[in-house]
Amino acid sequence: SDATTSEADQQHVSKITSRLAEHNSSAPEAPTQRVQCASNIPSVSLDEGANKYVLVTGTDTKNRERAFVYSSSTASYHAGVAGPLTDAMMKEGFENVNVLGGGRILLANESKKIEIYGHSYGFGRADHAVSMGVVQNDRRYQDYDITWNNEGY
Repeated sequence: SDATTSEADQQHVSKITSRLAEHNSSAPEAPTQRVQCASNIPSVSLDEGANKYVLVTGTDTKNRERAFVYSSSTASYHAGVAGPLTDAMMKEGFENVNVLGGGRILLANESKKIEIYGHSYGFGRADHAVSMGVVQNDRRYQDYDITWNNEGY
């Protein structure tokens, strides 16, 4: 969708932000109660085409800071990408879960190009250089030409 934001989107962003703040401020569970396993959540999930994306960070159950870059062809707004990802992260025991911003990612598998750009009205502009680093670390995209800029929305 070409829509930039709506009242419903802003409410969704607020709900996600509040839920994360509440989750992050609650007393951390004792290490023995947190499931000690590698996360099943991949660091990168990109849909083909130009889609809204978010950059999300969190601390996993082994106390490692992880960053995630997700785009979705079905999300009308950035909150539609951030909501399911942050829910999954909290369910897997991640702490300090934060949506650092968003933008758009153009994934062109045929030409092996990825362009990261723009911003999210709800979450602000992601640091696209950080997002690019996360994507570059994914083996699936190591031979892709990956660029970023702050143009567009």
